Amino acid sequence: MSLFSPSPLSAFAFPSPSSPLTLFVVFLLQIVAEQQGDIQKAQEFQRQIDELDNKTDRLDKERSKDIKGISWINQRNRNVIRNTVLSGKLKFDVTSEDDPFTRKKGVMKVVSGSKHAVGSSSQTQQPDVNT
Repeated sequence: MSLFSPSPLSAFAFPSPSSPLTLFVVFLLQIVAEQQGDIQKAQEFQRQIDELDNKTDRLDKERSKDIKGISWINQRNRNVIRNTVLSGKLKFDVTSEDDPFTRKKGVMKVVSGSKHAVGSSSQTQQPDVNT
């Protein structure tokens, strides 16, 4: 008899056959069966626990197969950065301009009418060849 056989109460007893709650309930049922001396039920519950573990492992591998490559690259980059910093090869050049805690002294430039000013200034700056 399977614990997950379709019955009207199975939806209320176990939310999902692969959930951690289901695994915990089956584990508790196994302990109760062992305490009552029912070895066959305890072995059946142990078989179900093994099946749930295998199914959970398969689902976990399926979910994480896409991100394993990204995780490997991130870990490799972390190791490279850590080794670079710890070896002393990386030198920090901190200037006052890069300080995030001081205000920048930026002055806005006036840009309105710059098109006319550029055209007129280029005409006035031409050298006089007659002189």
